[in-house]
Amino acid sequence: MAIIRLFVTNLSYEATESDLRELFSSVGKPTVINIMKDHETNAPRGFGFVTLDTMGASPDCWREELQGHILKGRPLHIDIAIPKEKMKKEKN
Repeated sequence: MAIIRLFVTNLSYEATESDLRELFSSVGKPTVINIMKDHETNAPRGFGFVTLDTMGASPDCWREELQGHILKGRPLHIDIAIPKEKMKKEKN
């Protein structure tokens, strides 16, 4: 079993957590879905994170199936999420 956290960009502002759950269910079990929103307006920011249990499939199974998939009129860009701690270290 592999649990991976994915960074999903180019999300339509109309995309919902339910849309992402349905889409990522085709390659595993989405356990956590976060669509990032503006702190002041609560409007979607066009990206989010999906934590996915690949249920024994290859940890890269999402790449072939979902990279570039059109959701609500926009092609998704998906990559492995980099932990905040690692990003902070790289900036310094």
